[in-house]
Amino acid sequence: MLDTSIINAEVVGPRGRFLADIGIKDGSIAILAAPGSAPDAREVVDARGLMMLPGVIDAHFHCRAPERPDREDFSSGTAAAAAGGVTTIFEMPITTPCCSTPEVLADRMRLVEESARVDVALFAGPGNLDKPRLLEMAEMGAVAFKIFLHDAPSNRKEAFEGLAIPDPGELHRALRLIKETGLPCAFHAEDQPVINAHEAALKAAGRNDPAAHAESRPDIAEAYA
Repeated sequence: MLDTSIINAEVVGPRGRFLADIGIKDGSIAILAAPGSAPDAREVVDARGLMMLPGVIDAHFHCRAPERPDREDFSSGTAAAAAGGVTTIFEMPITTPCCSTPEVLADRMRLVEESARVDVALFAGPGNLDKPRLLEMAEMGAVAFKIFLHDAPSNRKEAFEGLAIPDPGELHRALRLIKETGLPCAFHAEDQPVINAHEAALKAAGRNDPAAHAESRPDIAEAYA
């Protein structure tokens, strides 16, 4: 006995588009059956004329709660995701305070449990490279680690504490520790000296317009990093 059967749906997947009945049990798809052949279910939804697509995974999401709920929180952000067909999001660790300690990770997990409307996975920053605390974040359920290769912005120090590691020696140490967790590590790739040189040239030219910010971070800044 299935929990839910979605019948007569046009399924869109790796094999193309085809008509099928979809059986759901214990929160997961249990069967894709030819139309009219699915087992009995407690609830039947007729999706005739509709398409059934896999949920989208957004692997780069930012939530501004709790410091700026006027911008977004997990409830509003994940509601918007669900409206667009996104069923899983990965949150980047730029938060205030930065999600680079077990305590902040635990707080964000609590916020997710209280208000998220879709599945949420959390990135973590490597923090102050304290091995037991970094390993603890992996054990708690961080999906991956994230490192910024430029300096923490001067006006956002708290949000980048334990996340920005521009020093190559410290970066190597961080990667050796992260390797022990078996988790992936993502990078924000911008080289600080390249940024500094371009910012100085633009300021000397009297540039302070929005486009100057993009020009201060050319492709070569990413290539160097």
